[in-house]
Amino acid sequence: GANQSFSDSRVSQRALREIYLRGFEIAVKTSKPWALMTSYNLVNGQRSTSNWDAITGILQGEWKYEGLIMTDWCVESTIDEEIRAGGHVKMPDSVPYSSVYFDFEKAIADGLLTRENLLYSAKKVLEFMGNFE
Repeated sequence: GANQSFSDSRVSQRALREIYLRGFEIAVKTSKPWALMTSYNLVNGQRSTSNWDAITGILQGEWKYEGLIMTDWCVESTIDEEIRAGGHVKMPDSVPYSSVYFDFEKAIADGLLTRENLLYSAKKVLEFMGNFE
């Protein structure tokens, strides 16, 4: 919809886990997808693309998901936020959020990202590509 980038779903942690995330948990644990895409919207005031608790804490931590995590197209968050949250790939978008115009060397120098963050994301992309051999 027209407001998908600014929609903020307010939900309790209990409802989030027992109702909204339950179907995703079943899908992740039973089908082990190669890749997942984050959504545009915010959940409890935080953009899903940069939500560490959801991506690293729940998805990769609790559910042991090992596949690739990418953003949807044209999301309004920066790639450093997404990588710090546990994401691996930013799909193309527009300025000023575009990874095409993002200065990775400056982000590392400024402490926004580490070299290890980038190597881990690159590793996940290569693992994903290996699924097609």
